[in-house]
Amino acid sequence: MPWMTFHPRVKAWIVEHKKLQREREQESKRRRHETWWTPRLLPDLSERDLYRFRVTSAIFTGVEKAGGKVEKSPMTGRVTLEIAGHAVECSIVEKLVKSLKQRDETRKWTAYPDHHQSGLDSSGFLRVSITTYLDGRQPQWIESQKTKIGDMLPEIVGTIMAAGPILEQQKREREEQQKRYREEEARRYEARRLREIDDKRWNKLCEFAANWEKRDRFLVFLAEVEKRAFGEDDIIVGDKALSDWIAWAKERAEALDPLCRGAAGMFDTISKVSQWS
Repeated sequence: MPWMTFHPRVKAWIVEHKKLQREREQESKRRRHETWWTPRLLPDLSERDLYRFRVTSAIFTGVEKAGGKVEKSPMTGRVTLEIAGHAVECSIVEKLVKSLKQRDETRKWTAYPDHHQSGLDSSGFLRVSITTYLDGRQPQWIESQKTKIGDMLPEIVGTIMAAGPILEQQKREREEQQKRYREEEARRYEARRLREIDDKRWNKLCEFAANWEKRDRFLVFLAEVEKRAFGEDDIIVGDKALSDWIAWAKERAEALDPLCRGAAGMFDTISKVSQWS
C-alpha cells in the first residue's frame, strides 16, 4: 500500500522503520567479520503490522475530522488523543493468544516482537480499546471472523469523541466533590476552632472562680495576720515595716478579684480569649 494512504503520524512509523533497517544492515556489514556477535537484522513490516497501521490511520483521521487531535502516537499502539481538551488514552493493538509454537515461530507475525509478551501469538484480529476510565468502564472492540474493525470504525470514533464530554462531566463532578470536601473541612475546622475558644473561655471563667475563692481565703487569713500583728508593733521585717508587708499581701489578694471591674469587666476579659490565647 502506498505510504500516502497512511496518516502522517503512522507514515512516520514506517519512515522510522526503514531508517532502523538501514542502520541495522550497515552495522551488520561493519561487524560481519566479528563472529561472536552481529546485530539482528530488522525484518520488513508484516501484513499484520501494516493492517494495524491502516486501522490506526483510519482512527486518527476520523478523530481529527471530528475535531479531535492526536497527542501521542507511539508505534506500540498505546496512543493518546485530545478530545475537547481532555486526554483520552486508547490502545490499538493485535489481540494475542497463547501459543504452543516455538518462540521463534510466534515472533514472525510482526517486525516488532519485542513490543509483545513472549509466548503469545497473533490471533489474526485487532483489539481497539479506550483505556481511560469513562464512568467506570473502558469500551473496547475486538474483531471476529464476521466483524472487522472497519465495520466498527464509526462507532469507535463516535465513542472516542463522546469521551470528551464524559471526561468534562467527570472533571466537574470531581471539582464539585473537592469543593464540597473543602467546604465541609472548613466547617469542621470552624466548629473545632469555636469549640477550642469556648473551652478556653470556660477555663478562664473557672480560673476566675478559683481566684475568687483563693482571694476569700487570703483575706480571711490576712485578717488573722493583721489581728496578731497588732500586738507586735510596726517592726521592720527584712526591708519593709510589718504594716507594709500586710498592705502588700492585701493588694495582691485583691488583685485576684475577677469582679474588680464588675461582671461586665470580667466577661469582657473572657470575650477577648482567642484560639491562640
